[in-house]
Amino acid sequence: MRRALDQLWGERAAAFRREIFPYLRFMAQSGFPGFVVLLLILTAIGYGTLLREPPPGFPALAVGVLLLTPVLSWSPLRTWLHPADTVFLMPRESEMGAYIRRAVIYNGAATLLLLLLALAVYWPLYDRIVTHDYTIGIIALVLTLLKLLNMHHVWTERRMAWPGARWTSRVVRWLLHAAMITILLDPDMTMGRSLLFISLASIAYALWLRKPRQHHFPWERLIEEEQATRRRYYRFLGAFIDVPVLAPRVHRRRYLAWLAARVSYSGSHAYRYLFGYTMTRSEIGGILTRLVVLGGIVGYLTGSGRLLEGWGAAAAYLLFVFIVSVQARSVTMIHRHAVWRHIYPLPEATRQASAVGAVRATAALCACLMWLPLAAGLIGQGLYAAAAAAAILAALYVLVLLPRRTQRQLAAPDDD
Repeated sequence: MRRALDQLWGERAAAFRREIFPYLRFMAQSGFPGFVVLLLILTAIGYGTLLREPPPGFPALAVGVLLLTPVLSWSPLRTWLHPADTVFLMPRESEMGAYIRRAVIYNGAATLLLLLLALAVYWPLYDRIVTHDYTIGIIALVLTLLKLLNMHHVWTERRMAWPGARWTSRVVRWLLHAAMITILLDPDMTMGRSLLFISLASIAYALWLRKPRQHHFPWERLIEEEQATRRRYYRFLGAFIDVPVLAPRVHRRRYLAWLAARVSYSGSHAYRYLFGYTMTRSEIGGILTRLVVLGGIVGYLTGSGRLLEGWGAAAAYLLFVFIVSVQARSVTMIHRHAVWRHIYPLPEATRQASAVGAVRATAALCACLMWLPLAAGLIGQGLYAAAAAAAILAALYVLVLLPRRTQRQLAAPDDD
């Protein structure tokens, strides 16, 4: 008797939780959760200070758009599908509706709660600075409806046959959501006019989604997303303990390729060349790019907002430097068990030195790029000491502590 597919979804979800649970223990023992709790406490203190004494001209509306747009537009879908399912489950494609329904409910409920939590955190700031006649219940209801529509739109995107159409749809959807949230929170707009714009924009976008060619069931896209999600889990856990190595996905990223191209293509720079292109073409490059952009935005907003007289902004910047460094260090795990290391006559010391250099250079570049908007915000408020202290501490960590930690990780006995 064949199993029900919704039951299969539950079994695979439980199997994945059992798979990563041992690694979560090591992560918990590393002290990282305590660091996160400390960060949350400091953030709460800084947010309370901002609510009590908001600086003149603080861009509360822009902060709301930057905070709510990502959580509204982000709709992941954990399907637990494997490449072999194109053989064993494809004959039952007509029954996959129940399977996907479980995934949509599971992920949709989590992301909807995240959206409402973000709104609950942001609303005191909006209510404190912006003069308006809205209630949080009305805004929450509108955002909930938009979230449900977004889940449907994202599923339609996944079914699109051409990657270019998916990319265009995603960009348009994010821009529309930013515009909708801006109009929804704008105190000069009446609720009726805001809802009229949101309704017309939603209808126009839904009609446009019908134009691109679509698959009936996007097997390849769902499997690709599932593998990418698993790689992200294991890349994060790999910072604390050895984890299974999954096949990496390669991206061209022309906007970053010129950095790796500066490395000389010669035998003496073989490992440096390898780690340079690994950093830019693997998923690490995309993660670092997003972190730098987010860190720069947070640094400027907290700096210009005089968070804890600038010291809160400096602490937020140093947190991003730490996170970027952790991600950069994960490049050392990608080729750790590659067979070609034992075939080509390249010195092991050269590999370790090149890996340390790549991590240090990447973290230093990211730290500098994030420090510039932070400094612009702090110096504009006359907070020179906080800007200088952030730069000094970041340089100390990136140029001194980070290389030592990376070297110890590479020299560990199990690094063979």
